Amino acid sequence: MSESPKAEPPRSYDHIQRHWIALVLRVALPAGGTILLWVGTLVAFVTGSGMPWGVPVGLALLAVSLFTVGLSFVIYYDWQNDYLAINRESIIHYEQQYVFSHSSQAAPLPKVQNVGINIPNSLYRWLNVGRIFVDTAGQEGMIAFGPVKDPRGVQSHIFALLGRPVPIDLEAEPSTRFQKWLPINPVKTARGGLVWHRHWWVLLRRLFWSTVLNLGLLVVFVL
Repeated sequence: MSESPKAEPPRSYDHIQRHWIALVLRVALPAGGTILLWVGTLVAFVTGSGMPWGVPVGLALLAVSLFTVGLSFVIYYDWQNDYLAINRESIIHYEQQYVFSHSSQAAPLPKVQNVGINIPNSLYRWLNVGRIFVDTAGQEGMIAFGPVKDPRGVQSHIFALLGRPVPIDLEAEPSTRFQKWLPINPVKTARGGLVWHRHWWVLLRRLFWSTVLNLGLLVVFVL
């Protein structure tokens, strides 16, 4: 009886770019400033056309807007040239430092020890976006990159290349109706672990008598 051929891992990911949400968050401030400057320029030219300050103010605002436009293009160039490449030999993180320089971090695939993901909030969960953390042995250290589309898929791909099973994702579900009314959920760390803290109800219970005593002393002082 012939054995079934061993399943090959999926094709290598090449040039995994950061998700567009990362570009939006970075470019929002200069882009918003550009729009405000253009609106101010238009208002200065229209309402101040008969005033001696109208044209100089409009030209000054327009000149400042050139800086914000240029900054937006620099941020886009930086975002466009950041990527994570994964193949059967290594994992490479290429980071563009705005326009003038760049850095890279590479780790041989056999030195990968663990791959974690972090989906920090509901927006990222809805977009299926998260960060990737690759722990490596030796001088390579940890490779962190993101946010990327489908982080669990990237994680599964790396584990498939390593020939290891994908770890179970830890999720904390409320166990009682009281916890559903007042969520007592753990905090998910950047490396995919879970950290539990005491609920704020414990703090209120401990502060109750001291608060009552202080209020009583305040009433006595006022009287």
